[in-house]
Amino acid sequence: MNVGGPSKHVVNLTDGLNNFGCQSILVSGKTNALEGNLYELASEKNIELRIIDCMERSVSPIKDFLAFIKILKIIKEFKPDIIHTHTTKAGILGRLASLFCSVPKIYHTYHGHIFNSYFNKLISILIIAIERIFSSFTTKIISLTPNLSNELRSILRPKNPDKIVTIPLGLDLKANYLMPRKNNKWRTSMGFSNDDFVVGIIARLVPVKNHSLLINSMTVLAQRFPDLHLVIVGDGEKRNELELQVKELGLKNRIHFCGIIKNLETVYSDLDLLVLCSKNEGTPVCIIEALASGCPVSATDVGGVGELLEKGRLGRLLSLEPNSFLEDLSNAIKDLKENNFKEIPNAKTRKYISDYYSVDKLARNIFKLYRNKLEDYKT
Repeated sequence: MNVGGPSKHVVNLTDGLNNFGCQSILVSGKTNALEGNLYELASEKNIELRIIDCMERSVSPIKDFLAFIKILKIIKEFKPDIIHTHTTKAGILGRLASLFCSVPKIYHTYHGHIFNSYFNKLISILIIAIERIFSSFTTKIISLTPNLSNELRSILRPKNPDKIVTIPLGLDLKANYLMPRKNNKWRTSMGFSNDDFVVGIIARLVPVKNHSLLINSMTVLAQRFPDLHLVIVGDGEKRNELELQVKELGLKNRIHFCGIIKNLETVYSDLDLLVLCSKNEGTPVCIIEALASGCPVSATDVGGVGELLEKGRLGRLLSLEPNSFLEDLSNAIKDLKENNFKEIPNAKTRKYISDYYSVDKLARNIFKLYRNKLEDYKT
């Protein structure tokens, strides 16, 4: 339940399914204190949330076994018709516990391209082997994009390819869609003038997000564009290291660490450009929120980014190679300043994004999937 796309998706899905008459509980592991959490969001939506303190992101045989026992206990008490798991650790422990408890239907959602850049090579091979085994007893495997579905079919090799279905993210984008561009409230609170060009990255401060690439590029970009500022929104394990990098490069006046911000729609409204420089991605929520906000986007062409940006039609794609990344980003900034950036989301795009990734659409699609399979079970 750390601040991020999967947590928002799961809270919205649980809330949406409750509106269809489903009785649900949401079970989560312990969050990293640096990354923040969405407990308050779950509480606002009256979602019953159970936290398992010993279930953490890192691998720990003893803690993972204790978490497994606690999940077993919750399942035996609640007696669910369906278990739906999300993310790697919870997906493995939750589905294994469901098998032990003979839960009628088991679903799992992949939130991204997890098989490279997230783990070392040995762990990635192990995870692929485990996921292939688990896919054999999972009722339906859900991915967020068609390309990810195809990748999963290639990697997991299910006997029935139709076991893998595509259902997009569900997000509450009303505030993003309704917020006018350049509201200036957030810019003013940060001390920026209307003449400053503000680039932002909104992401957890973890290795896969690759913030150091963007920070290094700022050494050149700051010279080319005297009015350029970079804001880093988010928190995580790399913060101290990244702050030291900024200090050593002498960029403290041009790069600003903002921590976790709740009302992100105000940030998107006032950014001149959202940048993402990840080594790998699934379906980045920050890009979806930026597009719904009318904020221009430039992001490295990795994982599901190219598909999300429709191969560059909705935003600029950046190379992951450092020199090319620098030049691609420099050109994007230059084109924006000269009004030659043709990928700025217009009103039609903003409406399309907010409708396509709506919570109601997600809940309807998932509920339909559940209902069809439960009818098969009951007959």
